[in-house]
Amino acid sequence: MRVEALKYKGENGNTITVYVNILDYHTRMVFRIDDVEVKPYRKRNGLSISDSVSGSYDYRELDSEGREKYMLARFLEWITPEQAKQAIDNAYALIKPDTSFIDELVADRMK
Repeated sequence: MRVEALKYKGENGNTITVYVNILDYHTRMVFRIDDVEVKPYRKRNGLSISDSVSGSYDYRELDSEGREKYMLARFLEWITPEQAKQAIDNAYALIKPDTSFIDELVADRMK
């Protein structure tokens, strides 16, 4: 599942959107930055960093682990590591189960 996890304005007016891919492997959930989209100031269409990288020969000659590291390095040219962590935290918050009803039930029983 791909979610828009973080959207902010850059210092030069560009809108930068970070997408996170949530993978379910039955035993654990994996959160991975899927794409960073840069929309230049006063432009209608954005530029996908993963689309521009995946067409390069340097990327295609790598193995799967090398491709993942290469893509992350290219994403970190546009966002900071703190923003990457915040995007993953935001994606987790979107799918985090709501357990507030349990607290309400316990509070009702105590009355």
